[in-house]
Amino acid sequence: SLGNLTFLNYLDLSYNNFIGPLPLLGRLQQLQYLYLYNNNLSGIIPDALTNCSNLTEIDLSLNLLVGSIPPKLGLLSNLVYLNLKSNQLNGSIPGEFGQLKLTTLFLGDNRLSGEISQAFFRLSSQQYLSLEFNMLGKVLPSNIGEVFPNLIELRLQNNKFEGSIPSSISTLTKLTPLYLNDNKFEGPIPV
Repeated sequence: SLGNLTFLNYLDLSYNNFIGPLPLLGRLQQLQYLYLYNNNLSGIIPDALTNCSNLTEIDLSLNLLVGSIPPKLGLLSNLVYLNLKSNQLNGSIPGEFGQLKLTTLFLGDNRLSGEISQAFFRLSSQQYLSLEFNMLGKVLPSNIGEVFPNLIELRLQNNKFEGSIPSSISTLTKLTPLYLNDNKFEGPIPV
């Protein structure tokens, strides 16, 4: 069992045809990089994953994972990259993510819904934020430009965001792609 490889710090099993639940990796306390993307893994993301307290990068994208995103992932204080894109995850984005040093967060193409917690907007180190193709809604914070000063990529298309586009978005001078299409924004386009 991979769970016995307690000195393992890098695990990449991506681009295979693995099925079933995520493997029990809670004993791999040296693990820093976990790549299981592009498989057919199913079931929930277990809380036990947070026992791998040295994780800096997790990529579980392009699988069949269900359930909500565990708030306990917010305990992974070294986590800078999290990709859960293209699964079947539901519920809201945990506010506990606001405690992390994430630079990259990809949660697009899931079934996430509701308003984004204000605690989430403490991620000042965020550079890549991808939340497209979900059912997220409500208004964006008016100070989004100040909250994410290092943002390079922002993908919020195909959600249920409403209200006006915050004018502070124009302060994101490092931004290259900005996708806000297919929402319910209204009012003037900020210039």
